[in-house]
Amino acid sequence: MIKHDIYDEHEGFRLWNYMECETLESGQEVWRITETALIADQLIALEDADPTALPGTELDWRNYRTKVRGWKDGAEGFPDTASRPVRPE
Repeated sequence: MIKHDIYDEHEGFRLWNYMECETLESGQEVWRITETALIADQLIALEDADPTALPGTELDWRNYRTKVRGWKDGAEGFPDTASRPVRPE
């Protein structure tokens, strides 16, 4: 397992997210980390009623987050990129 330290800036504060994920040549770990950060941003945008938020409800994004976290070795269709979880529409 590789530990990835990623953070976002929000209202002047640095918010750290510590993630551990398997190293995969196919780049799946990068996709999972990127999507997790995007999901966190979307949940904040929805909470703030930000008009630039992407489509989907808070529940849609939380369900998507669960699917993204589960996208790893052993998941149905993994690592076929066509079988990845799909963002809310």
